[in-house]
Amino acid sequence: MVPSVSSTDVAHRAVRSTAISLVGQLATQLLRFASTIVLARFLPESAFGVNAIVASLTLGLWMVSDVGIPASILKSERDDDAFVSTAWTLSLVRGGMLLVAGCVLGVPAAWLYDEPQLLWLMPLGSLMIFFVAAESTRIYSATRTMQIGRVVGLEVSAQVIALSVSIPTAIATGHVIAFVVGAAASGLVKLVLSHLVLPGSRVRIVWDGTATSEILSFGKWIFLSTLCAYVAVRWDIFALGRLEGMALLGVYGLANQITSVPHQMAMHATGNVLTPVLADAFRSSKERFRERLAMARRAYIPVALLLFVGAATTAPAFFILAFKQGFHAAGPMAQALMVQAWFDFLQEASSRSLLARGDGRGLALTNALKLVATIVGTYVGLQLWGFWGFVWGNACGGLVGIVAVGLRLRGQGLPEVLWADLQAAAVLLLVLAVSCGVPVLLQDSRGWPAAWTTLVGCMVVCGPVGLIVLRRIREARASLAAHASAMTSAVSSASLTVTGAE
Repeated sequence: MVPSVSSTDVAHRAVRSTAISLVGQLATQLLRFASTIVLARFLPESAFGVNAIVASLTLGLWMVSDVGIPASILKSERDDDAFVSTAWTLSLVRGGMLLVAGCVLGVPAAWLYDEPQLLWLMPLGSLMIFFVAAESTRIYSATRTMQIGRVVGLEVSAQVIALSVSIPTAIATGHVIAFVVGAAASGLVKLVLSHLVLPGSRVRIVWDGTATSEILSFGKWIFLSTLCAYVAVRWDIFALGRLEGMALLGVYGLANQITSVPHQMAMHATGNVLTPVLADAFRSSKERFRERLAMARRAYIPVALLLFVGAATTAPAFFILAFKQGFHAAGPMAQALMVQAWFDFLQEASSRSLLARGDGRGLALTNALKLVATIVGTYVGLQLWGFWGFVWGNACGGLVGIVAVGLRLRGQGLPEVLWADLQAAAVLLLVLAVSCGVPVLLQDSRGWPAAWTTLVGCMVVCGPVGLIVLRRIREARASLAAHASAMTSAVSSASLTVTGAE
């Protein structure tokens, strides 16, 4: 059984874990972009496009085979060695099957995109999947208890290895293989370290029937959910690679990397912190669940907004300064893609509530609706307005996802989530219209370069949002201090009562 943890202890762990997650993600993203900037000097745009296809297909294999192992460990009442080792055994079997599937998938991928090199790049890329599957499930156990310092350390170490392998390979070969071998090397290092440095009992091959049934019964809905979510999120990569070619896809993929920085930082924090916090609250009572959800949303929405707006307003100048001419178009693309990324983040963050409540069916249904809306939106947008219509049609799919999750939670007695998410969506659109749209108008009317005037918009907008974030942090610290003081007083009072009775 999961040990009982006080509300104050959970709150303190949540704050500490959020800070560690954000710092770790910031370090990871900085290393990642340092690597990308260097690689762009030695590789053509088409290499980034081919890598986007390899990465999307391997990620797709991983996601569409998801049976909810991490989620099962986070939400289950069990945390014994047999349960955790059974989960690892299932993951290991899954990894072996995916390695074989990745080798086979190289054949149709090479034919569909007319890229013969995918025949051998896909098997190499699939090694990364196997390494991830073989990682110790103690990673998820540490996440469950919000002791994630070493987990973040693993991720930063893996990124350092990826950089140290991919850059020399790119310099030596000038070939897309630099991405693949870097990813495989980082995956291998993280696999080894996950078994050596994380606390807890060593996982081993175990097949506990009860644990298997629990994981797979929940995992069937996770499978459907991740299948729909993956296709919805990666639909643009697959479609553009086929319709527009690898060069445009390479620029578009680089723009997507910019949007992934705030998205991954925010989702990493909510994934490592929000899900275990809400799962712990739901095991306690529905009232505590609702209270912690409201508190968490009040904290993470302003922080995430600051990350997204900061990335959007600095993207054009960043690409001009850091990349060669062929990649400069990625700046305006990144600003438009930030809207879709924000919608995706809001949906995924709210979906943590469904996950914590064990509503895998609702998770699958909402992602299926988003997938349908994304396909229809991108098709109609492409037919009517070309590439930019495709981009905004993709964002419409994200908005449908927000509404779908909000309506599901409304049916579960949480009507405030939908309205709050729609408000947050509107705020980002308004902020980007001021900070990014106005500089474009000034460029058209006065000739002022939008890439540089947008930086002024960054300071104008991010300053007030940053002050809000600081105020929320102070409020959270004050609330925790008051709660801790109240708990201490209650314990002291109880001790005096007992002493008097004696």
